[in-house]
Amino acid sequence: MFNKAKGKFKKLAITAVAIASLLVPSVAFAGQTITSNQTGYEDNFFWSFWTDGGGYASMTLNGGGSYSTSWSNCGNFTAGKGWRTGSDRVINFSGTFNGGNNGYLAIYGWTQNPLVEYYIIENYGAWTPPGAQSVGTFNSDGGTYNLYRTTRYNQPSIVGTATFDQYWSVRTTKRSSGSVTTANHFNAWKSKGWNMGSHDYQIVETEGYQSSGNSNITVSEGSNNGGNNGGNNGGNNGGNNGGNNGGNTGSSINLNSWQCNNRSSNLNVWTGAVGGWNVGDWIQFNNVDLTGKTYLNFNLASAQNGSYKVVIDNYYGTQIGTLNFTSTGGWDTYKNQSCSISGVSGSHTVYIICTSGAANIGTLTFGS
Repeated sequence: MFNKAKGKFKKLAITAVAIASLLVPSVAFAGQTITSNQTGYEDNFFWSFWTDGGGYASMTLNGGGSYSTSWSNCGNFTAGKGWRTGSDRVINFSGTFNGGNNGYLAIYGWTQNPLVEYYIIENYGAWTPPGAQSVGTFNSDGGTYNLYRTTRYNQPSIVGTATFDQYWSVRTTKRSSGSVTTANHFNAWKSKGWNMGSHDYQIVETEGYQSSGNSNITVSEGSNNGGNNGGNNGGNNGGNNGGNNGGNTGSSINLNSWQCNNRSSNLNVWTGAVGGWNVGDWIQFNNVDLTGKTYLNFNLASAQNGSYKVVIDNYYGTQIGTLNFTSTGGWDTYKNQSCSISGVSGSHTVYIICTSGAANIGTLTFGS
């Protein structure tokens, strides 16, 4: 957590005790209250609790993916539930959060090789983390996130004292319930050249620094209907974990365009988006269930106007939609623009074909 008074990043100094406990997690029982540094499992959920010992902080295990916290005049603490091994899963969370002067609710985790500590901040107290200069924004799960990158020098980490980067997505509109499509954030970071390694643990954490507050949170792994129904607007990035598979029974289908089944040889597929379009270039997704779908949302960035057509079954097949997009103001400025699609049903191969201009396309979402 950032110390506003001293201007230094105090944060989450995971002690040797905490690191050791990561290696030998304990099995806990519902109703147990944790006040010392340790990790464990409850009902197949991994949990973690760490405190620097200042003031009071506790975490109560409430069964399944549920936990509650309370802290009073704490130093620094973090606690949460999730998974021992992180991934680009969709994460659902719900409950209440009171961050006080200096606390936040976040998807939190680490990767190794490179060593990275990351945050997807969903709610926070009176102070907005991380106290750095934003390097851009992007939209996901019905909201806008500011992106930040900070560095910790010779500080405690999951592998001991080390220097490592921190990647941040901070939601501009606070919420205590919703869904987070983590792949959207990982790829937004990667599109800026921020590399990630192999995942260590991943939790929905409550954190406090020199403050008082409380939370009551339930965590679960999302299904295919995560993104558009994540607690806010439709027509934004969807929450399908299926990537290029498409067909599902949720209300939205999220297609990560860098994971397309096939594409024109001219296209550059970089982590986060497909770029380098020429007129006639295409990307292809197989087995997409379009039953009941009425629109296609493009999350794209472009410095010019242009258009794409949506075709099914083969490159020269039936056209079901046209997106006439306008410039977003730059090749790294992603915004959502949508087009209607005609009534089709069943599973189809979907082609996105450039007909004029060009854009970097990240995520495509079919919705109802």
